[in-house]
Amino acid sequence: RRPPRSTPKPSSAASDVYKRQVSTQSTWDIFQMRNAKFFMTICPSTNKVLKEFPFASAADVSSTLAKAHEGYKFNKQVPLSTRIQKILNIADILEKRKMECAELMATEMGKPIKFGVFEVNEVIGIMKHKAAVAEGALQPQILGPLAKKAYTLLQPMGIHFCVHPWNFPFWTVMNTFTQSLLSGMSVIQKPSPTIPQCAYLVEQIIRDAGFKNNEYQVLLADTDHFETIIGDPRVAGVSLTGSTRSGKSIGALAGKYVKPFLLELGGMDPFVVLEDADMKKSAAQGALGRLCNSGQVCVGAKRMIVNEKVYDKFIEELIPAVKGWKVGDPHDPDTMMGPLARYDLYDTVRQQVKESVDKGSRVLYGDVEQLKVPAPLEKGNFIHPLILDNIPKGAPAREEEIFGPCLSLFKVKNDEEAIALANNIPYGLGATVMSENIPHAEKVAEQIDAGGVYINQWLSLIHI
Repeated sequence: RRPPRSTPKPSSAASDVYKRQVSTQSTWDIFQMRNAKFFMTICPSTNKVLKEFPFASAADVSSTLAKAHEGYKFNKQVPLSTRIQKILNIADILEKRKMECAELMATEMGKPIKFGVFEVNEVIGIMKHKAAVAEGALQPQILGPLAKKAYTLLQPMGIHFCVHPWNFPFWTVMNTFTQSLLSGMSVIQKPSPTIPQCAYLVEQIIRDAGFKNNEYQVLLADTDHFETIIGDPRVAGVSLTGSTRSGKSIGALAGKYVKPFLLELGGMDPFVVLEDADMKKSAAQGALGRLCNSGQVCVGAKRMIVNEKVYDKFIEELIPAVKGWKVGDPHDPDTMMGPLARYDLYDTVRQQVKESVDKGSRVLYGDVEQLKVPAPLEKGNFIHPLILDNIPKGAPAREEEIFGPCLSLFKVKNDEEAIALANNIPYGLGATVMSENIPHAEKVAEQIDAGGVYINQWLSLIHI
């Protein structure tokens, strides 16, 4: 998301590869500099190495593509009813292994157990919903009186290459590949190097559900292999959930080889509090929308735009709402906010906040320094939730996506000013509008340039 501000030199000793003086490099980047064949996954609560994994070689990429093509040829011949049952099998396995999945997310990327359980529950619902609608969605579509008989037949095309992030290891992956497997395609998933163990667990669950013929494979490929993969004629399309920079690279390659592609990128979502909103509800939803997943959510409520008539009251309610989020060990069932997923992300958030404060932003609540937690978590990537206001133009909290628990507040005079500020950003992922007057909320929502706008409930999915 935000590019590194400097390029430090890697340590000469393997044991020192992840020292804090190399904080502006990702774990993946650091290990690539030391050894291009392997990378490490790091526990964000302790910054200790969990495991080492090999990067896929050119031979691995070639083999995976060949197997995926065979998986596609097999899957497209399988009756739709059988494919549907396999998807339902995934839901059943996830129900049985829910805590195992949540525990692994807590260990590998710091997601609190309660939110890990929520994520798996949502995936179970996704599996069941898509299985229920698959037959109708894949039926031929009659085109009307264009000829004696004219219809659109939906058919599988080949391999779907998926590039996925680390912040929702099960949700983003399973929400993407399900329709591909249901339609008869095969899938190659390239996970973030932050969560390889989660990726392999997803792969095992899918195989246990009945997709045993290379219909779904995990490939830990470096970006150097992306052109080979996307340019392969057996690959029918590509999707990515990630940063704008990554999206530009994927989009350019897809365009070069004339492949359909789907991108879901970063965001600076506005959370608009109108003068007729319920302040307690707005504060609770605002805290949820910004602190969920330690602020590492693409559709997080990153800019809170509040009418000046209720601004002070909103702050009065927001501070205790934020204080109610317990920060600590993600394995603790009472924890609401765990560490940031990697030290470089932690360091970038601190730098962005410090720069915002240096440029004149006011800290209403929180501390930029690392949150002190009991041993052995004192070396983890924990950050206090922060509330900033009086944020000037040019400050990162106003202009950039901060992928961490920083609540940025903006005071506006009226609806027109709120809408203008909401739209004054080169992002358009999502938005939230808070108002007890639904027609009023809808009128404002319709004028916000966003892919989805939620009224009176951030994301309309999360319940705590």
